[in-house]
Amino acid sequence: MAHSDLVLLQTAKQWLREGKQPLLVTVVQTAGSAPRPVGALMLITADGLLQGSVSGGCVEQDLLERCAQGEWSHLTQAQLLLYGATQEEARRFQLPCGTELKLIIEPFAAEQIALLEPTLLAGKRLERRINLESHTIQVQPTQLAEHIQWDGVSFTRVWGSTWTALLIGANDLAQAVAQMGLLLDYDILVCDPRVEYSSQWSVPNTTLVTAMPDDAVLSLKERIGCSCILALTHDPKLDDMALMEALNTEAFYIGALGSKAASNNRRERLKQMDLSPDAIAKLHAPIGLPIGSRTPAEIAVAIWGHITQLRRKSV
Repeated sequence: MAHSDLVLLQTAKQWLREGKQPLLVTVVQTAGSAPRPVGALMLITADGLLQGSVSGGCVEQDLLERCAQGEWSHLTQAQLLLYGATQEEARRFQLPCGTELKLIIEPFAAEQIALLEPTLLAGKRLERRINLESHTIQVQPTQLAEHIQWDGVSFTRVWGSTWTALLIGANDLAQAVAQMGLLLDYDILVCDPRVEYSSQWSVPNTTLVTAMPDDAVLSLKERIGCSCILALTHDPKLDDMALMEALNTEAFYIGALGSKAASNNRRERLKQMDLSPDAIAKLHAPIGLPIGSRTPAEIAVAIWGHITQLRRKSV
């Protein structure tokens, strides 16, 4: 797994080993057309190192310059920063008209990394709450996929891989889907019991499962509500096995590869497996958005476009 939160933690850990004190910057509130969403993270150091982004523009450069000038060299507690409060500031930092950013900047110490890293490495999530008045930081396990809250004093954010994708089939299409899913911060599991396919799987930072597809679906029990299940083998013996279990779960997206005719045939087969009409109605088949995709990369775009569209409507 190479979730961006984990990459950020490991970067901060490396910088600390090199004797550099990273500062963590978090977007806690936006107004207008903010370039980066609430919860976006960035690390900076006094010698100009940067990881992540909070604006995609001149805000990062201003933060680096202020850091290099020693403004936060003795920072021991979290501090609130505001950008874009005036039109002049918005022009200076190249923010869209009407945009304001509220950021929290804090020293990111080894103790904080130690609280987060082991759980994220295990593929689980933590909720981190920072209070600007009491100057306390609370970290606790969570099953929530996304939880971001700012009340003017405290900011809460979930850390870790919030979404999981189980791909049935370790073929060329699955490789494209997996690579794109990693860029979207999904924890990618790939299931294929066929040795001729699983032995060729080579996408880094994914987990290969050689169990039967129905067992792979059942293994998602603790995170099923934050999971999408994609049947990509084009082999009914494997795809239908996964769908029989998946369609009776709360997975937020279930899709299967195939033409309209093949998808209609699949639905008829699923009816014979004692699946209810409501369960079968959850199936997205043909999978993805109808964008005329043909190549594996184009089909992956169609799949992730549809998943993102539906996910953003539900959170």
